[in-house]
Amino acid sequence: MVLGLWVISITGFTAPLSPLWKNVPGFKSVDVKGKPIATLWLKEQTAKKTGTVILLPDWGRLPTSDDVINPLRKKLPEWGWQTIAIAPPLPQNKNSIISNSNPKAIKAYQQKLIGALQTINQSQNEVFGYQVVIAQGVMAAWMIRIYQQQLLPLPDALIIVDSYFPNMETNQKIAGDLAKLTCPVYDIYFRDANRWALADVKARRIAMVRAQKIDYRQSEIQSDPFLSNSGLLLAKRVYGWFNSLGWY
Repeated sequence: MVLGLWVISITGFTAPLSPLWKNVPGFKSVDVKGKPIATLWLKEQTAKKTGTVILLPDWGRLPTSDDVINPLRKKLPEWGWQTIAIAPPLPQNKNSIISNSNPKAIKAYQQKLIGALQTINQSQNEVFGYQVVIAQGVMAAWMIRIYQQQLLPLPDALIIVDSYFPNMETNQKIAGDLAKLTCPVYDIYFRDANRWALADVKARRIAMVRAQKIDYRQSEIQSDPFLSNSGLLLAKRVYGWFNSLGWY
């Protein structure tokens, strides 16, 4: 697939991992139930360790080539964050998962994702500071569902970028599930995001207002033809939100 960095296996994980991953700074192959997934670890670049940010790009995207995750994983270490970017597990039965027609496939994929995140947490040599998850696109929808069902402990903060799921019924549930989370949430979307991501922007904002979520913020970013500029702006918005939480 993209850049030849992975090959889709019959199990839905990226196997075998391409040797090209070894050329990416911070690469670690993490074993999840006998299957390797690619992760990228960058250490904080400041004396003060602020915390750890786990980043998940959208389905079909890599943390090295994405205009959202890649700038964040590189920029946040300058502000004291350790970043761990994950190449998310790929679903074996993508179409049946999207259509909600195969509950077993949905549960199996959800367990793979949970297993990957649990392994990442266990792989940290030192757990320090704040623990934050930044998820993009479909992965944001998955994380909201997982946290709402209390299948993983809530992070200290959740940041979602262009959150969506390409199914009308499921997409419409995101707002309600998001409003049930008790952690601070930063909801970011790009003005030229896909129609699924833009469809429920207002619904998420209304749901959070009704739930009286004072630690919720929603921001629109006008995309730039130079994607690196958009990524830098996104990083600055994230820094500003962390600052509003009193973390700096």
